[in-house]
Amino acid sequence: MVPGRWLARAIAVLAVLGGLSPAPSVLAQFNGNFDIERHRLDTENFLDWRAYRMPPSWRQAVYRRPNWMQATVGSLSTRYFYQFHELRLEKDLGRYATLLYHQQEDAFFRSEPIYQEIEMRAGAEDVFASVIGFPQHDKSLAALGAALAWGKRTDAGYLRYSRLEQYAYYNEKHEGSERFSVNPVLDRLEGRLTWNDTLFLQMDLRLEQPTQFVAPEAALTRTYQGGKADLVADWTVTDGVIVGLWGSDNREQRRALPDLPSAATPRREQTLAWGWWEAYGSWRFARGDALTLAYLVSRFSNDIRTSDGAADYRFRLDTGQAYGLWEVPQGPWFRWLFSFQAGRVLLTEDPPRTGSTPADADSVQVKGGAGFALVDEAHYRFWFNSTWDVDAISGQKWDGGNVQLQMYF
Repeated sequence: MVPGRWLARAIAVLAVLGGLSPAPSVLAQFNGNFDIERHRLDTENFLDWRAYRMPPSWRQAVYRRPNWMQATVGSLSTRYFYQFHELRLEKDLGRYATLLYHQQEDAFFRSEPIYQEIEMRAGAEDVFASVIGFPQHDKSLAALGAALAWGKRTDAGYLRYSRLEQYAYYNEKHEGSERFSVNPVLDRLEGRLTWNDTLFLQMDLRLEQPTQFVAPEAALTRTYQGGKADLVADWTVTDGVIVGLWGSDNREQRRALPDLPSAATPRREQTLAWGWWEAYGSWRFARGDALTLAYLVSRFSNDIRTSDGAADYRFRLDTGQAYGLWEVPQGPWFRWLFSFQAGRVLLTEDPPRTGSTPADADSVQVKGGAGFALVDEAHYRFWFNSTWDVDAISGQKWDGGNVQLQMYF
């Protein structure tokens, strides 16, 4: 057995052990916290984020595999990393039952809880019913739900609807006076269609129903609701040529409603919204070189409004960028990778952060990347990447680092 396969299996074991460890937040299923905060991004962060995302060919490698893990982590600033990981495990328990596990984290402008879901699926042919959820040491934080599906996630055609109730036993098990007057519920619709191994369509729609949390001792009621839509369309034009469209739209709304609003405890409302659309093409040439070209439009906004106006906050970041990635093979398992990004960034913030300058409002950003990948097409991909400020005439040119990992087992 080659050393690379031993390394891949060792990391797989560590990944599974890490996936079974306790989550860093009590909100282990979805980001339903009620805190109203001044989240913001820096000027180059959407360029950083794109440099740290996996190429389209990597994403295609896991579409129909039952067991895999992928992760990426990269520096956003002197204080924060961008961090994403996803793990899926699937095991048949006889002819009519299957056990599945899904774990995911996507931390960009804030630290995110880890989403975890255990699914016990039963059925035959094309129709399946499931019990889903995830237990917690504190029973008041447990989640429980159900799902119906046509087809399996690894099939060419797949449709699944699920409903997950968060904190199903919170009011019964929690010792304090706080309670949910309306429990949080996550409705989710997932779908996939592959036609003739040429056209691939995938959607993931999530609706976090309005929820209400009452804290009698603080004389405060807090509410939350949100939604998310992810869409992917890939078309394999010819062998080695892929064009596609990838988009995401996310929205969250929060309110803090004191029983008696005052200057010290005003009524507060927040709307967070972020998303992107990317059009891309990927070409693989006869000698093995691969070129990916893309154009990405992305935006992030955070609006906070208060009843007295004293703590209002408004932030916008809009970025349009062109992106290119060149893969140069140097053997069956080693590749050089070079990237280039250029785009216009519009940033507005009111009131501005201490120390920020008007120059941040409208700028052109250029970034380059260089790294290498270790690849075994049947088992793993490792990408070690570095990014550089091409537009920085003076000062530090090195901008950050990134490690990406994808494994199948």
